[in-house]
Amino acid sequence: MRRLLLAASASLALAVAPAVADPSPPRHLPPGLWIDMLETSPPDTAIWLYISGLVNGAITGSLASTGGAQPLICGAHDPMSDVELTRQILVAYLVTADLVDNDKAILEVVAPLAFAWAYPCGTAT
Repeated sequence: MRRLLLAASASLALAVAPAVADPSPPRHLPPGLWIDMLETSPPDTAIWLYISGLVNGAITGSLASTGGAQPLICGAHDPMSDVELTRQILVAYLVTADLVDNDKAILEVVAPLAFAWAYPCGTAT
């Protein structure tokens, strides 16, 4: 629970800080940058904490918006606890969704969708 709160807090801080400092249009990590970071970043670095915050934020947001009735992602592993599995899920989703080398592969969208794809709700596991 503590890790979830830290991840969500870090994600919120990363999302809000640029908007407060600079009122320009929203920013995101360019696909080329974050995809390269998947291959090169060791565990416990900022990118994995950010991905964890994105995924956990999507779960929390879906629960909050549906009154707890319908989570977006069910039974997922903690993205920080198994970085290699997280990496495999993101890469598999990019390939399956034909988003490799696509400028529209925005991490802030891809990470939650990849986990929803890998851990769908309402299906037998």
